[in-house]
Amino acid sequence: SAQQSAQQYYGSTSTGRATTTPDGAPLAGWWHRVGAYLIDMVIVGIVVGLVAFPWAQDIGRIYLDYVDEVMRDAEAGRQSSTSAFDLQGDLARPLAIVSLISLAVGFVYHVGFLMWKQGTPGKLVTGLRVRRREVAGPMPLGTVVLRWAGQFGVAIVGLVPFVGSVVGLYNILDLLWP
Repeated sequence: SAQQSAQQYYGSTSTGRATTTPDGAPLAGWWHRVGAYLIDMVIVGIVVGLVAFPWAQDIGRIYLDYVDEVMRDAEAGRQSSTSAFDLQGDLARPLAIVSLISLAVGFVYHVGFLMWKQGTPGKLVTGLRVRRREVAGPMPLGTVVLRWAGQFGVAIVGLVPFVGSVVGLYNILDLLWP
């Protein structure tokens, strides 16, 4: 009957939430997904840190120069001639480069591993695989790219002033609501 099929699909939960795919593969729980996400972020963070190191050094130098100049002016009893707008202008280029490197590394990592292994190293370590709900097997490239864009590609929009705050909220909700 339809009720038995629905009960099999939804598992034994009384909430009506699916616990398996239509072919019986169990769905991952929240902690497995968060664990996989954190492992992947550490790996991607290390790679981005290595690739973007020269620009990260520039960012650190710019901040230190700004603080030194403000402190010198304060010690001399004068108002600082350096404004926060100058600081932002100096930081714009290296921050944009680091952001683009981060997006590129994340894209290659996530799309590459999902196409190759149907899971990133974090997912594989936690026993997860990514697949379409209705169809077993590898996902098409278009599906994988759309998945990445929905999860991480929104960061491109986050580079727009003020919009970044909304994107940050989207990312938090995405993490809390897998």
